Amino acid sequence: MDYSKLEAKGADIETKMSQKDQEIETLKQQMKEMQEQKQKESNEIEEKYKEIDELAKKFERMEKYFNKLDEEK
Repeated sequence: MDYSKLEAKGADIETKMSQKDQEIETLKQQMKEMQEQKQKESNEIEEKYKEIDELAKKFERMEKYFNKLDEEK
């Protein structure tokens, strides 16, 4: 068996494994960024729902107020 060919093959495998490790790290980072973006968007949606709920409550109070004014006429 040719030892130099075996060494070259081993070095090639190590290089490929190193490349795959880097690809995995890149994918992990992208996944983390996507999860952070998803959480940010989820928080923004939650805030919008709170704003809508507050506006609905204000509208309800105004409606009651105007109905009361109409009853007094």
